[in-house]
Amino acid sequence: MFLSPTDFLNYGTAGEDAVGVGILKNFKPAFGPESDTPEGRQKLGKEISPIYFITARMPPTLIIHGDADKLVPMQQAESFVKRATEAGTKARLIVKPGAAHGWKDREPDLAAMADWFDEHLRGTKK
Repeated sequence: MFLSPTDFLNYGTAGEDAVGVGILKNFKPAFGPESDTPEGRQKLGKEISPIYFITARMPPTLIIHGDADKLVPMQQAESFVKRATEAGTKARLIVKPGAAHGWKDREPDLAAMADWFDEHLRGTKK
């Protein structure tokens, strides 16, 4: 998976609310009216953040993240992988040096994804 936010309530730093505010204020309409209040943002943030749904039974997860991403902090990938690993599931982070939020040459990443799926779905390792 290419990275999207994993914890809207701890966005870059502990306690940083990004449910239509802060760095994601320009995306407020996507969060709807529940994001109008701090209480609503806390509730919605937990409902839409994948990090709150990590269990040992979730499938293996591959995250590919650019280290120059200004929209989604690297912390999002790091904390998700850490928590998933602690829960006993397989999770891996591939960091793309110098890559922002999206990058042009995705061929190597597609190959890494194919290898990940081969290993975890087909049971074959390269």
